[in-house]
Amino acid sequence: MTNSDLIVQAVKDGQISLGRIDEAAIRILTQKFEQGLFENPYVDPDKAAETVGNREFVNKATAAQSRATVLLENHNETLPLKKKGLKLYLYQVDSSAATSRGYKVVAKPAEADIAIIRMNAPYQQPHANYFFGARQQEGDLDFKPGNAELDAFNATASVVPTVATIYLSRPAVIPTLKQKAAALLGNFGLSDEALFDVLEGRQSPAGKLPFELPSSMDDVLRQASDVPHDTPHPLYPIGYGMLYQNQ
Repeated sequence: MTNSDLIVQAVKDGQISLGRIDEAAIRILTQKFEQGLFENPYVDPDKAAETVGNREFVNKATAAQSRATVLLENHNETLPLKKKGLKLYLYQVDSSAATSRGYKVVAKPAEADIAIIRMNAPYQQPHANYFFGARQQEGDLDFKPGNAELDAFNATASVVPTVATIYLSRPAVIPTLKQKAAALLGNFGLSDEALFDVLEGRQSPAGKLPFELPSSMDDVLRQASDVPHDTPHPLYPIGYGMLYQNQ
């Protein structure tokens, strides 16, 4: 909760009692006291500078992101990339991450040897006019007509072999990506550095899906809302994840 005015108003309206507020505050404050935050509330600036952004920590975090990536498709062993100096078309990927590794970034898909595209699991915000609704990802799991990311993917994949990585903040219905992508990666938060480590095979994607990816919204609507991974023909079942050849 970032807007305390809503709580204050709820108390004034009699929707929340002061006793309930005290109960919640005690739980929070107890943890803070147990951590000694009131006895020693100050950060050591030198220690903070030494710890935050520590290169060893960053390297381990980057490696963890790469390993957690799920390899969903890899047609004709597109990945890992076989050559340095390839011409890449990038969509929602920082060009410096590619050029720093010796790739040439081009402006049009037709000029590229291969394309790398970042996408996000689709969602809607039908309650965007509410405080929490504006912060929630809700609605259908499939891409709707006019989705800019899917349009970009379709246009690119029709011209050049395309590697797509989709951020799976929630399950997604992605038969089009399965059909058209030269390689398809699911991720749960992946820096461009970690992405290129996977693309080049410096780190092998070893992640497994924590949920199934359904074949269609019809299957989603037919499943039981209180039962996990029960669609009849999932596009990718829970626990799915490929490995690179010979790994």
